[in-house]
Amino acid sequence: FDDPVVVIPSTINGMRVNEIGSKAFYGCKSLTEVVFEEGCQIIDGEAFEYCEKLKKINFPKSLLVIGERAFSSTGLDCSNLKRVILSNGLTEISRSIFRRSGITEIDIPKNVTIICESAFEDSKLTKVNFSKSVLKIEKNAFLNTQINEVIIPPNVKEIGENNFRW
Repeated sequence: FDDPVVVIPSTINGMRVNEIGSKAFYGCKSLTEVVFEEGCQIIDGEAFEYCEKLKKINFPKSLLVIGERAFSSTGLDCSNLKRVILSNGLTEISRSIFRRSGITEIDIPKNVTIICESAFEDSKLTKVNFSKSVLKIEKNAFLNTQINEVIIPPNVKEIGENNFRW
């Protein structure tokens, strides 16, 4: 796959595009941007893992699930993927979703209740804005990030080990 931009259409040959399969774009070295038309609900694990030049992702409002390591090891240098805006349809931030990514800032969507293990571990993250719905932050979710200040919402009931340590 050599195109720098991929557009995920809402339909292909009259069939709805509901899901991007596991490792669909795994290791696409030239991919810089992903644009989703409305309709896609699931991005499976590792779908965009090791897309090292990825700079921009346009998530659809219809998105409900992003699988484990879907975007890990993307944008490894600071000039690449810095900020993403996630769909409010998400209820969890999956395991290792942005691990070792170049992402620097994230707003946790309003329906997310859990941030899974190693979600942002070893990323370039400097700022996280938690929604009031977050109840649990699993271990290592923010391990080895560059966050200097964090405000934990009052509804959080559990924070796993090794969070906010670098």
